[in-house]
Amino acid sequence: VLGMLHELLDLRACLFTSVKLDAPDVYDRKLEIIQNNLYGVDIEQFAINIARLRLWLSLAVDFNGDVAHLPPLPNLDFKIERGDSVCGPDPTGGLQLGLHQASVLSDFLDMKAAYLKAHHEEKKRLWKGVQKLRETLKDAASDGDQSGFFWAVEFAEAFADGGFDIVVANPPYVRQELIKEHKSALQ
Repeated sequence: VLGMLHELLDLRACLFTSVKLDAPDVYDRKLEIIQNNLYGVDIEQFAINIARLRLWLSLAVDFNGDVAHLPPLPNLDFKIERGDSVCGPDPTGGLQLGLHQASVLSDFLDMKAAYLKAHHEEKKRLWKGVQKLRETLKDAASDGDQSGFFWAVEFAEAFADGGFDIVVANPPYVRQELIKEHKSALQ
C-alpha cells in the first residue's frame, strides 16, 4: 500500500507539474490519495496494522507545521481491512441493490466518509453505524454465502464510481497440494 501511495504521488507530480493544479505540499497530496485512492486487504491482522502505521508515518513526516499542531491522522479502519480477498464473492458486477438499499448505500458511503475524519465519541458512533449498514448491505447483496472479503460492500465507494483502476494482489504462498479442498473456489 505504501508503494502504491508513492507511485500515485509520483504520477500526480508528473500530471500536474505543467498545470500547477495540485495541492501545494506533499502532506496534502498524500492525505488526498490516502482518503480517496488507496484501499488494502490482507488476511493477517498484523499486516493490516503495519500498513496503517506506515501510511500514518509517511503522512506525518511530510507535515510542514509545528508537530504540536499536526492534524489528527485519518481513520483507516475502512480503508485497510482484514479479510480473505481471494475467496470472496466476485466483485465485477458491483452492488446490485433495490431502491430501498440504495438509500442504505448512500447512508453507508456518507458515514464512511465522515468516519475518516471523526474522533472520540463521534468516531465510536460512526463506527457502529458503518458496521450496522455494512451487514444490511451484505445481507441484501449476497446469496446467503458471506465468506471471504465482500469487495463490492466493503469498498462500495470505489464500486459506486466504477470500480478500481489498478489492483495489485499477492497470491497465496502455499503449495497447491496443501489446498486441494479449496482448489475449485480459488480457480
